[in-house]
Amino acid sequence: MGGLFPHQQPRATGSASGAPAAGGGGGTSPGVQVLAVGDPKQLKPITTLDARTELRPEVAAQPHLAGSAYELLATVPSGVRSAISETNRFGPVTALLLTPMYEEDGIRLQASRRALALQEQQRQAQAQAEAEAGAEAPEQQPQQASSRGGIRSSAALRRAPGLALESAREVLARVWSSGPGLVAPDELALVVHDEVESDKANELEAQIVRELLWSAPAGALLPPGSVGIATLRSGQKQLLQAAGARGELEPPANRGALRPEQDIATVHSYQGGERRVMILSFCTSAPDQLDANDEYYINPNLFTVMLSRHKSQLVLVVGRKVLSHLHPDAQVKARLGLLRRARELASRPLGAFEMEAGGGDSTGKRHRVEVFGVCQDAVRRLQ
Repeated sequence: MGGLFPHQQPRATGSASGAPAAGGGGGTSPGVQVLAVGDPKQLKPITTLDARTELRPEVAAQPHLAGSAYELLATVPSGVRSAISETNRFGPVTALLLTPMYEEDGIRLQASRRALALQEQQRQAQAQAEAEAGAEAPEQQPQQASSRGGIRSSAALRRAPGLALESAREVLARVWSSGPGLVAPDELALVVHDEVESDKANELEAQIVRELLWSAPAGALLPPGSVGIATLRSGQKQLLQAAGARGELEPPANRGALRPEQDIATVHSYQGGERRVMILSFCTSAPDQLDANDEYYINPNLFTVMLSRHKSQLVLVVGRKVLSHLHPDAQVKARLGLLRRARELASRPLGAFEMEAGGGDSTGKRHRVEVFGVCQDAVRRLQ
């Protein structure tokens, strides 16, 4: 504290428990009051400074440079604790998705009233569209099949029944459209594939991302710099950047929406950044690699950043085995559970197609890919 406020000596008052603040922290003294505002679920600063071994006097006098000023203040005991109750940054679906993470700090996220009102319009429009399509045969409306069941528990992690195969671009185009009767595209879309051998790079997911961008119609209104691609693996970032350098990620209908040099990065690099639409390539699909890298996947802040870089829409491309993987470590299992929560929220089938991975798949096997949008019944149950 003295490093932050060298001319004051704040004195903590109130609770002696020392519990960290969820939404802010502060210390008081007769001479100063401190208000710290921050997000406790973001990745910690990356720094090479170690205050215990620092020999430069001018730097050693500022120990707060070794970490987060927010965390420093949040650990000061105080009788005043506050928590976020409403967020203007997250939409209703994203707030529900991230609620388990923030509840660990006593925070229950809730979208703004305006966003909740728009979500209710979406729900009513979806219910009306489903009612109008109810008399039609399931095979004639594959994108509506099984969409009235809400959360389907364990069945939600298996292949959606009754989905006839269509072309990749025909199915992926539905991610960008509002759908019958809806007023806006889904806030969350899930693209699930059955490839199970990738770790540091995933050619199938790179190809899915490529087709997704090319399926966006000119009417999607994607201005320059409005689309970003994030991934957990640097190898996948390099694979996607190489595709961008070849012009494969820049369809004429939305030229400039994605700038490969600036808008393709790892999740760590995207902290503090946002895009209107974020496409997230999970990359790792081999269950044994999830187990081998459990220290990586145990980081709660990594998952929070990963699922919160979008302003309007998040498209998550992930392997089916990842969604159903039950890690032996309870903490890792809880983090991966966020992806299953995303599967619960996005359980309305939009269609299915098959795709053959590029040069990285020597077998030439065609993989089944299924696409899902937000199920408003599931949203209502979780609210």
